[in-house]
Amino acid sequence: MPLANLEEQVLAVLKRALEEGRAEAAEHLLRALETLCEDASPGSALADA
Repeated sequence: MPLANLEEQVLAVLKRALEEGRAEAAEHLLRALETLCEDASPGSALADA
């Protein structure tokens, strides 16, 4: 099974942080996604966040 790209991995950890109530960590992960993704087009990791 191939590894997901970095954006997808960060999104998965962001979702986990939210599930665990770790809002501060989630905020940092969202900023990382904003830096990694060029835009928030539908279907992108940033749009999913």
